[in-house]
Amino acid sequence: MKTETAPTQRRMLKGTTAIPSFAVTMNDPAPHRRMLSVPEAAAYCGISVAYMNALRCKGGSARYIKIGSRVLYDSADLDAWLADKRRTSTSDRCEGGAK
Repeated sequence: MKTETAPTQRRMLKGTTAIPSFAVTMNDPAPHRRMLSVPEAAAYCGISVAYMNALRCKGGSARYIKIGSRVLYDSADLDAWLADKRRTSTSDRCEGGAK
């Protein structure tokens, strides 16, 4: 007996990389988001790739995901990291006491 696949499933089988509409439901706690590469994350934050890499290696960068040799950033983590950097005065101190 041959089963019929939905049009979206057929496109996925042919190599389409888009997430089908049935992949995200209203009850899904973490909707599927596109992860950002280091150059994309640096551009998103308005800093250079070299500075983004330095922050990650020395500490102080946004949370990231390491998959093999790839480093990926979630835009929600970048937003939280940027919000933590917000200051109202030059005398405001960062977490840990550093300016």
